[in-house]
Amino acid sequence: MTVLAPSLHPLVPRLSPLLSAALIALIVVSPVLSDQGSSPCPITCEHGTCVTAHTFQGPYCECHAGWGGRGCNDPFVICPDGVKRCFNGSECRLLKRSVGESAGVRNYECDCSKAFGISSFAGHECEMSSTEVCEAMAPSSAHAFCTNGGRCRDYVNPGHAHPGCRCPEEFEGRHCEYFKGTAPSEEEQSDGDGAEELEEASKVGKVGQEGGDEKGGAPLIVVVIMILAGGFVMVFGLCVALRSSLSDGGEEQDGTLSPPDDVDPDGSSTLPGASATTGEDFTNEVRGGQDVLDVNDETEII
Repeated sequence: MTVLAPSLHPLVPRLSPLLSAALIALIVVSPVLSDQGSSPCPITCEHGTCVTAHTFQGPYCECHAGWGGRGCNDPFVICPDGVKRCFNGSECRLLKRSVGESAGVRNYECDCSKAFGISSFAGHECEMSSTEVCEAMAPSSAHAFCTNGGRCRDYVNPGHAHPGCRCPEEFEGRHCEYFKGTAPSEEEQSDGDGAEELEEASKVGKVGQEGGDEKGGAPLIVVVIMILAGGFVMVFGLCVALRSSLSDGGEEQDGTLSPPDDVDPDGSSTLPGASATTGEDFTNEVRGGQDVLDVNDETEII
């Protein structure tokens, strides 16, 4: 005998899967929310308050005025326009009026050269810290550095212009400080020493891009000149020594030898017991000896 279950409302079978899913989600999420409200903040907010209660994005810092960054440890100032923020000790600087800008509008940028000297900063708000310094043997540099994982095209001596950076694909700029497509135009560069320094650095950076990995010119030229000067001095010294040696040899060959001590100026001997012999007698003796030799030769032939 078959027993039929009592029939339920037709909507109950259709809603039961949805209700089950909702209940499961509520059971899973509620402990997380309650833990966030009761657990201590996992991040340190130096100049702000940690917010953790009922936030799906996770805990974050609500910073006090004048401070920013994840841990509220990046100081900044707000420019007179009320919009631009300049971090890490950089200063607000008035931009030149751009083409089409209405009168009375004052736009500002951040002068990163005024930032803290502990590190080097760049970016629209000088918020990007350096990841590589392009000055040799320098822990930081006010202008020769790269951010966002950029690599120096060359390493220069302190005080030389910035050689430029090889930037990752998503960044651009002399220091790789801008996301691609967000770098300011040249006409937005303001007047002053900072702008002139950046313009000079831009020229050097372009030369570095065209020349590839070629080294800076000035130090290399100095080294080449020193090598050439040293070689010239060595060659000149060798030539002088060789000429002196040849001159001494020529004097020995062309010079007249002085007569021995046992011969007088007239050719006679001054040795003890030796008879004085004139040049004529010596000649006769030589001739006599030659005659004797001739006679002996004839005798041997006979």
